[in-house]
Amino acid sequence: KGAEGHKLDLLFGLLSDSDRIWFIEEMKLSTDDFTQKLTLVSKAFIDWRYVYEKPEQDIDYSFLSELAVLASTLSSSPEI
Repeated sequence: KGAEGHKLDLLFGLLSDSDRIWFIEEMKLSTDDFTQKLTLVSKAFIDWRYVYEKPEQDIDYSFLSELAVLASTLSSSPEI
């Protein structure tokens, strides 16, 4: 709940195993690389919400953008 409800790595963990595998395969990353990148952008919503409080933000926009595109197509993806 609260800010924890916006952490992408925790939300990702709520997906089914097949959905998590699908994301990783679609991103064409190893599980370790995907997990590392997801962890680094996990607090993007929180960080951006308070961007004016922090002088520097280092967020992998490319990864986050691709993740968002895939999330929007998840419901139409075939079952694994």
